Amino acid sequence: MRKLRSQYRAKAVLIGAAVLPIVVVVVLHGQARPPKDTLFDRFATVNGFALALLILGFAAQWVLPLLAAVVAGDIFASEDQHGTWKTVLTRSTSRGGLFAAKAMAALEFAVLVLVVLAAVTIASSLLVVGHQPLIGLSGQSIPAAEALRLTALSWASMLPPMLGFTCFAILLSVWSRNPAVGIAPPSSSAWSCNWSGPSVGSNPPDPSCSRRRSRPGTACSPIPASPER
Repeated sequence: MRKLRSQYRAKAVLIGAAVLPIVVVVVLHGQARPPKDTLFDRFATVNGFALALLILGFAAQWVLPLLAAVVAGDIFASEDQHGTWKTVLTRSTSRGGLFAAKAMAALEFAVLVLVVLAAVTIASSLLVVGHQPLIGLSGQSIPAAEALRLTALSWASMLPPMLGFTCFAILLSVWSRNPAVGIAPPSSSAWSCNWSGPSVGSNPPDPSCSRRRSRPGTACSPIPASPER
């Protein structure tokens, strides 16, 4: 971790995780029309918990895989790129200990980025928008204290996939010895899944969905066809 603190890329990632959520919260809160076709879309501009969950949905698909790979995909390949393996391997530690230390540093950095991103997003959403009770997916009113706990747990549920993308980036960094290969495939694989996922088994849009939406914050399900006689 000491070496990561001195890297410009790691500092840039942490600064971005601490600043960009505030910008996103302010921009979304200032929109006249809230985003559509997402969870809690209608409440994102009037409820801080809904806005934090909306940002989580976007970050889980597009941002977190990239943040996990930026440092992990470069942590081994950079030694080859700069020709510093000879210096590193002359130390008293074993190769297994060196690998474990670098892998743990990448995993700890991924956890730190997720914690910073979650804390700043939730705090800025509550400060800018407010901490009113949250309307749940079935229309129930969730008190602010319980909504805060559920929102924090929702962000915490991103930890396993975040660590998974980090391990994938470490694997590619060791195998390829190329920082670009260690960073690009984990991010692009997650993005390609997002692009291809909704098209599998998706139903055509129903034009009457907006008139039949009965559950707050959820998409409308098509009305089942009546049985044939």
